[in-house]
Amino acid sequence: MSISIYSVLTSFLWFNLFVLILCVLRWKLKIILGYNLYPLFVLTVLSTVRLLFPFEPSFATVLRSERVLPFLQEVLRKKIIIGSMDIPLWVMIVLILSLVSAILLIRLLFSVRQELLKMRAYQQTDHARVLSIFQKVVSNSASKRTCQLCLSKNCSSPYIFGLISSTIVLPEESLSLSDQDLFYILKHEW
Repeated sequence: MSISIYSVLTSFLWFNLFVLILCVLRWKLKIILGYNLYPLFVLTVLSTVRLLFPFEPSFATVLRSERVLPFLQEVLRKKIIIGSMDIPLWVMIVLILSLVSAILLIRLLFSVRQELLKMRAYQQTDHARVLSIFQKVVSNSASKRTCQLCLSKNCSSPYIFGLISSTIVLPEESLSLSDQDLFYILKHEW
């Protein structure tokens, strides 16, 4: 096994192909209902492993390129003059992609932080009907974890957040639902 520029490029290519397939499959309800999340999980693991280990196995066959690869190499090696510096095109592409990725990651982290701050402001509910239904859900479960239950005017659908100390958030409109519907909603979130 060896690492070369081509094995690194191939790993990026396969990673992007897997991510593209993953994005398409996550919207295919038939696949998710038929196979659960197993195909999505396998694609995620395969793409991550391929990206992290860009090795060329000993049995890999190298395909020679007489036109395409030399053309791409020539284009990517062209220099762009910025001020007094000559920067190869491939360096500019890598810098631009890295900058865009960093900006998107920072934006995502800020939006996640804002959502977490909003969620932590929710108050635990003292609504007797909802709490009694929630107690039925917890008593029917084998899990012994703890979980808070909150009602919110700001959410449009029920959800759960938190890994260690979980909180289930229900929209206030769910109070108009029947006890059986609330039971199934809470059981799903639990």
